[in-house]
Amino acid sequence: MKLDGRCCELMQIVRKKGGAIREQTNQLPTVQEDTDIATKREIALKCLTFNMGEAVEDLKDFLCSFGKKSAESGAL
Repeated sequence: MKLDGRCCELMQIVRKKGGAIREQTNQLPTVQEDTDIATKREIALKCLTFNMGEAVEDLKDFLCSFGKKSAESGAL
């Protein structure tokens, strides 16, 4: 995916914010260019949820429920 190449940039942008967002994202592992894509995606999603003020657990619950609905309908 083209967005995979932008994960590092996205995380840097979110991590530049101050306050609680910076503190939360600084607790995440540092991503390098050679980090595997699954790890990059996971950290990027966590950065985005922190940036939006959402709980990571809510995202996990949503993705799990979405996956179940997709499997039942035969989609993705």
